[in-house]
Amino acid sequence: MKKVIILCAALAFAISCREDVENKTDRALDKGEAAIEKGGEAIKKTANKAADGIGDLINRNMGCKLELSEDLKGKGLSTGKFYVEEGANDKDNKLVVYFISEKDFNGEVKVKVTNKDGLELGRTTVKLNKKAGDAGYEDIVFDERTDIESKSVITIF
Repeated sequence: MKKVIILCAALAFAISCREDVENKTDRALDKGEAAIEKGGEAIKKTANKAADGIGDLINRNMGCKLELSEDLKGKGLSTGKFYVEEGANDKDNKLVVYFISEKDFNGEVKVKVTNKDGLELGRTTVKLNKKAGDAGYEDIVFDERTDIESKSVITIF
């Protein structure tokens, strides 16, 4: 009888250990899954940022920034979409800008391009003749040696 009691105690002990091991294993698996999910989220965010950067280049604006002077804004001009196109000598020297005019505007505007370090790459003057309510694309072609770089700043004044 003593042996049966010892055997039952050992069996009960083994069953309780098994449940404890299963619980610890389940918790470890849950933590592992959570870590994998967090890692996957981090990879997804990084991939999305990279895709956004590539998207800027594919969108043809090359990550450039367009700035319109306060003076021209005061005269009723604003801009919409813009992009860079290849022009002469396989250089990206053509800028296409969508201008919107709230007031009549007839005059010249200067356009300057600087690279991301602030070094001037090109400058030109364009004649605009817009009536109040007009909007449309204008081609701005720089010297054939100008090559607009990615992340350049384009200033219209």
